[in-house]
Amino acid sequence: MFTLASALQRTAQAAAGRPAMLDDDEPWGEHVAAAARLAGGLRGRGLVRGDRVAVLARNSAAQARVFHACYWSGLLPTPLNWRLSASEIAAQIDDCRPTAIFFEEEFEALLPADRKGSQSFWLSDIEALSAGEQAAPPAEVSANDAALLLYTGGTTGRAKGVLLSHGNVVANAFQVLADMKFDERSRYLHIAPMFHSADLLGTAVTILGGGHAYLPAFDVDAFLSVIERRAITHTMLAPTMIKMLLASGKRADLRALKRIIYGSSPMDAATIAKTCAYFAPAGILQGYGLTETSPLLTVLGSEIHERIANGETGLARSAGRPLPGVELRLVDGEVLARGPNIARAYWNAPDAEAEAFEGDWFRTGDIGEIGPDGALTLRDRMKDMIVTGGENVYSAEVEEALLEHPSVREVAVIGLPDPLWGEAVTAVVVSAEEPFDADALTAFCRSKLGAYKVPKRFLVRASLPRSALGKILKRQLRDDLKETP
Repeated sequence: MFTLASALQRTAQAAAGRPAMLDDDEPWGEHVAAAARLAGGLRGRGLVRGDRVAVLARNSAAQARVFHACYWSGLLPTPLNWRLSASEIAAQIDDCRPTAIFFEEEFEALLPADRKGSQSFWLSDIEALSAGEQAAPPAEVSANDAALLLYTGGTTGRAKGVLLSHGNVVANAFQVLADMKFDERSRYLHIAPMFHSADLLGTAVTILGGGHAYLPAFDVDAFLSVIERRAITHTMLAPTMIKMLLASGKRADLRALKRIIYGSSPMDAATIAKTCAYFAPAGILQGYGLTETSPLLTVLGSEIHERIANGETGLARSAGRPLPGVELRLVDGEVLARGPNIARAYWNAPDAEAEAFEGDWFRTGDIGEIGPDGALTLRDRMKDMIVTGGENVYSAEVEEALLEHPSVREVAVIGLPDPLWGEAVTAVVVSAEEPFDADALTAFCRSKLGAYKVPKRFLVRASLPRSALGKILKRQLRDDLKETP
């Protein structure tokens, strides 16, 4: 049965001499052998199948080796979000109770004091842990066994630990092959943080024996440099990163690029047109998914992006069509999904499991529409929909209208408690102009939207809180602004 462990075995045999870790010039045969020795070192430290191995580190080939050693030996890599506070990280560590922790020195202060002991290691310790160790034999795991534990972003509530199985991750790797056009010559640049499910898009490259490069943090100059130096063919970017690139005016030799996929939020038609021109002739795609879906459910293909760039701007609202094997349906407007890539279990959270599933169908928490061609259009997160005066307002629709105004650089629309309306439509704006003119924006919205959708309040902020992949954290905004008079 094909698992992440058997994928590593096959790649080590079929692509032994091909580059695996581009930053270290390490071929697949050597990389898998090193991962197997690290697995032996962890077993020698008393770790057994099913134990969690927490990782608190930026993207790197060393972190990839830890992941692969875990897959090889039946341990569960559990990468933690280093952008969280010490108390939030402590809560996740208390929840998953890892047997071992790997961390980079700069994040040591984030670890609870009682977790700094004989089973906590600097990430650079992997060489010492592997030295002199016999390679561990691969564990006998099945497609249904858990492969890794990822925590959700917590954008609408408390973060949950998602148990993704070997079968889930491998299935999605095969599901994205056609759209991403991966092959054995692919070179994938990991920009999405490795604690995020979006990083799993590189799994198909491992299965095919392609190469991997890692960017610890996004920076325009660093991105362009590694794309050119490593002849990168594929990568994933957040829309905020794309906008930074476009605004920089900087360029590099991008001729090796074949596919750029973006996610976490859609982009407006004008930005899509600029992106297609910047990266041409590489294809631009959008992916929609969640932590529970390993990571993708739908893809908006490169041909649709070309049509958007050529004037069919309405298509920019689409999230694309379901991947092979994924089924979608709507229940009271909510998007439900099922397929081999969708996790079935949360860590230590039976109530969350009961709430997330209706039989075989996973409740995404997103509101959408499905067209006659099967394409999905997302309207809003269920928890982000605003009910004002008995009317439903989709925040994404109001944001789309506001972003057409030249004074609005960024915006988040939320509902705040109101004694008359129940919730007041509130726009939190990062302004591109001073002084900020709320009356002009109100008049602009009235020309675009029904009266009940027009924000009753405009609040100006220097920036908006965002997740690791650039998604606006509306829950945090609501919490911060609840007491705002």
